[in-house]
Amino acid sequence: TYFKGELYFVASNLLGPELWKTNGTAAGTTFVKPLATDGRGSNPTELIVAGDILYFKIVPSGQSTQLARSDGTVEGTYAIATVVANEFIPFDDRLFLSQYDFQGTELWVSDGTIGPPTLFLDINKLPTVGSEPNDLLRVGTKVFFTANDGSTGRELWVTDGSTNETYLVRDIYSGSKSSQPGAFFAIDNILYFAATDAANGLQIWRSDGTTAGTYRLTSFLNSSNQLRPVIIQPEGDLGGSLYFILENSQRELWRIDGDTDQVQRIKTFALEVSRPKQFVRSGNYLYFYTEYSQYSGKRPELWRTDGTEAGTIPLRLIHGNSSTAMMVPWNDKLIFKTFVDAAGLSGYVALGVTDGTIEGTELLFSPEQQANLSNASLALNVNGVLVLQTSTGLWRYTGGSAMPIQDPAFAGSNLFGGNFLVEGDHLYFRSTTRVEGPYGYDTMYLYRYTVTTNELSLIYKERYTNVSLDVAWMSAYENAIIFRIDALHSSTRGEFLISDGTENGTTLLSLDTPDGVLTYPNNFTRINDQLLVVGMTQDLGREIYKFDRITPVVKIDGPATASGSPTSF
Repeated sequence: TYFKGELYFVASNLLGPELWKTNGTAAGTTFVKPLATDGRGSNPTELIVAGDILYFKIVPSGQSTQLARSDGTVEGTYAIATVVANEFIPFDDRLFLSQYDFQGTELWVSDGTIGPPTLFLDINKLPTVGSEPNDLLRVGTKVFFTANDGSTGRELWVTDGSTNETYLVRDIYSGSKSSQPGAFFAIDNILYFAATDAANGLQIWRSDGTTAGTYRLTSFLNSSNQLRPVIIQPEGDLGGSLYFILENSQRELWRIDGDTDQVQRIKTFALEVSRPKQFVRSGNYLYFYTEYSQYSGKRPELWRTDGTEAGTIPLRLIHGNSSTAMMVPWNDKLIFKTFVDAAGLSGYVALGVTDGTIEGTELLFSPEQQANLSNASLALNVNGVLVLQTSTGLWRYTGGSAMPIQDPAFAGSNLFGGNFLVEGDHLYFRSTTRVEGPYGYDTMYLYRYTVTTNELSLIYKERYTNVSLDVAWMSAYENAIIFRIDALHSSTRGEFLISDGTENGTTLLSLDTPDGVLTYPNNFTRINDQLLVVGMTQDLGREIYKFDRITPVVKIDGPATASGSPTSF
């Protein structure tokens, strides 16, 4: 957890699992303070920041769960109190907890001082019965939650952090029955949610935290609660609107305008249509696709909506399955997989492109080009350039004709990629070939492709025999990338290299440390422009190290023969 410019984590030494911190240097990697008195560790978990305090739970051996805090100093790190908390949420410089005591579960608060959290508000005043606050969510300057005060049932509550402004927002299901608010979804400073009242059943509501500003948005005939609204969380911004699907005998797509609260049914789908899925925003439209029942004999369809009934239309058949389909935003358009013939009768798959209009929905390539670009398995938008992985290799497309991405060393043979990493204008990828080239057969290559200049650079190559090589991990770091080559012949189970994007600028990162060779490295974390890694040595077990261009920094300060086993970054 990042706190005050340093990385806090949990690691073990002779005192067991405790809280540590690092600024990315050996001297700045320190044990914060032991909070267990028996030397077995306090086992910190659930690190969370509220203001200038880092809160976390500890469970010393044989003891109950406690709430602890740290300001990063020894003096400011200590256990606060024993707690039985189901949920907690930071709110400015305090921590709010849904905590149990002998009177039940209520909302409590801690400011980090020693002693039990303070009962924030006794919402349910019945003895031994709590209001059980749940679903705490910060929306703007307020925290919404649900609670049961014993007389109105489980309803929506809100607080601004003061007891005077903590109240039941509205008794939606009037009387002692519960409206059971749920499916919280925030847009700007408004909370949208599903709740039930006596007359209308389950509906969509909105709240700004005031009684007047909390009201029902939908009016379905749903007194028996047979209709189940499903709120959509798409890829991309929805421009202040809320979309949801209403499920009954038919599926319906609805939209709520966040500015006017206007509720509009956009589309009622045919009976054989399953729930619309995979909502993706590109340009001015929201795209999705529908599937039909297996007995209908119909293929999935790509749709788009502009938020109006007239503007919600099918565009073309889409090639997909029950879980996903290729849908890639590209220059305010959408790339998708479709069929060569509009009816899909031939079964031949092709790439399609749409600008959201029927006229602008077409095959991406001509029939002549399609022969080389069939069976695309991957489409990547690299800074406005479309990179495709097809059955004939890698291609680039900006409009017009697609061009193959080739290494001249292979005399026109196309490349096939894997382990793709997009970083700005660059696409990094691993490629293998059994085509005879200057490096022989069975060689693994790592390339950098710059889309703006159409330049392909070989970063790394290694020939192998009987043992496959692969790029097991790759990440951008400063103005370079770090990658790991896995091979069965490697006793360290992975060699790490760093590259500036050229073959001459690609060097091996030493895994030799003052404590021995670092093996099984993982848990890479960046802090203050430095890269930290957890790895194992034969004598010391798992510890934390820092990579630079050549050598790792010494491990975190600990005993000579114990494993730190750092976790909870």
